[in-house]
Amino acid sequence: MRKGRKVEAGATAAKASKSLILKKNDMPFLPQEVIFNILVRLRADIVYKFRSVCKSWYNLIHDRVFIQSHLGHSIPGLIINRNFLERKFIYEPDFKEMKDKKNIEQDLKYGSIGEVIGSCNGLVLLKTKRNCLSVANLITKQIVDLPSASSENLDSWYHQCGFAYVPETGIYKLVHLLIDEYTVTCEVLSLGCSGRNTWRCVNGFSLSSSSEDERWEFYGSKTVTINGIVYFVGVTHVQSSSMHIVSFDAGAEVFHMIRAPVHEITVSDSFLELGGVLSFVQATKPFKCNTYIVWILKDWLKGTWVKQHVISLRKPSMGCTLHWSDSSDFLHVVSSFSHGGRKIIIFEIKSSSEILSHIAYDLELNQESEIQFDVRGCPSGFFTHVNSLISPKLV
Repeated sequence: MRKGRKVEAGATAAKASKSLILKKNDMPFLPQEVIFNILVRLRADIVYKFRSVCKSWYNLIHDRVFIQSHLGHSIPGLIINRNFLERKFIYEPDFKEMKDKKNIEQDLKYGSIGEVIGSCNGLVLLKTKRNCLSVANLITKQIVDLPSASSENLDSWYHQCGFAYVPETGIYKLVHLLIDEYTVTCEVLSLGCSGRNTWRCVNGFSLSSSSEDERWEFYGSKTVTINGIVYFVGVTHVQSSSMHIVSFDAGAEVFHMIRAPVHEITVSDSFLELGGVLSFVQATKPFKCNTYIVWILKDWLKGTWVKQHVISLRKPSMGCTLHWSDSSDFLHVVSSFSHGGRKIIIFEIKSSSEILSHIAYDLELNQESEIQFDVRGCPSGFFTHVNSLISPKLV
């Protein structure tokens, strides 16, 4: 790098890397903190490629402080499971980074390593081809196999499995809810501590003590994890038809149960994380409706819910403009994410002609925009995700 030459603000990552090459005496042109502040703002896939530039960059990229700082700068997005039926149910997850008003930066393609059933800080929980559980980083391609839980059939229970991070201890935990007609318990697998990779039982509470005739059932909706709290939604009291939410504090390892804001949910509805709180997005008319109510859980201990938003959706037309959906369209919520003060809900719209379109609704701006997704395969699940450099071998 000749004297007077500067790194242009709009340079690509490749040019930036060349401008930071070390001298023969292994002393960088730029101070270490400057290199740190540049690399920490780049996408995880780009940074990981730079680990082979030199030994000092390798050590920096694998440093825990750098990895945690990089996580804080990463932009969230969506993982989409794609099921290729003609290839014997092979899953190929894609990642869409959601950025600014465009909502999309690029696709990151991964190999076929299993079906994603959970995500936490850039690590994904996978159900592999052999119907086993693994934790993986899809950027670094590192994967750790996990022991089987008490239930051998993952197809029947993976909706009852939460993946959480406990910031106070730095431990990642898998929580598998166990529920029968009268009691709630769970088994927990702690990663990154002594006795790792061993499932252990945690006592819960009794669902009913007033009458042996009362019965509870698990609805089976997808779990939601927020700030170390795993929410298992859809525990129904059969006699009263009331719906409840069982939460599990992964740090303190204690249970709590509250009522849901409605008596039942449909496939058009969904429990989501919005701005760090549990929310419920409810269709005013299930299946054939473009109007939704957004409930916010104000107090998770008291179970206080508040109606905070009412939104009406439009769908894209052939001219790339948005117009109101009609009664022949099927709408449902698929995911959500929050970033930079924005709270976004992702909807899928299926027209009568089987054409799929996806809408991102910004609750703060009260406006929607179309998202273009790759139509390869059959989308079978959407998960909020952020790419990171965290290694599953170190948790």
